[in-house]
Amino acid sequence: MTTTQINLLTLVWTVVVAVIGWLIVFIKILLPQFFLTKEQRITLDIEQKKLKLELQKQADEKMKTLNIAYQDFSSELTKWSKRKTNPSIDSFDKITKVAEIYFNQLESIALAILDGNLSDTCIKYTLSPLIKKVVEENTIENFYIIIKNKFPAYTGTYNSENYKTIFILYEIYCSSKNNWWNKLISYLISVLYKLYLGKLTPKEKI
Repeated sequence: MTTTQINLLTLVWTVVVAVIGWLIVFIKILLPQFFLTKEQRITLDIEQKKLKLELQKQADEKMKTLNIAYQDFSSELTKWSKRKTNPSIDSFDKITKVAEIYFNQLESIALAILDGNLSDTCIKYTLSPLIKKVVEENTIENFYIIIKNKFPAYTGTYNSENYKTIFILYEIYCSSKNNWWNKLISYLISVLYKLYLGKLTPKEKI
């Protein structure tokens, strides 16, 4: 099979998936809207507003925890970068601990986004740009490099698989390679997954 044929097959498959996705969205989300009573619409709207507030609250809590972890990590990493002498074991333990907490928080946020547990507004304007910056600036990998340079006895190695949730999120929401077809498919997957969880906002339902 030639490259042209493969590209054509990929395009056809993408179109088919997109069409099927939109049909499911229409049947499961849009069509039922026409048969709701006024009382049902009011009840649904109230429930969705409550859900939206809850998702925003969870996002705010995640950001608060992440900001604290980042401040600790950034402070310790700056100290390490400026060190002229070999660090002590206690200093090594401290920076690895704050780094682990920070990286775990990033993983937790990435997982929460993929699970549909945070508000779309926060994802779009705050969390996705943050993940984008971490990945494109190689923050995690650079941490390992700095540690090894300052503490040769450290035997740990960087493995992107340990942070795969972060990179999956980056590919879906942030990557420049993500063309409009991929974005469309990603959006459909997100909507269908939220539909399964019952977490669609009023805006997405209309």
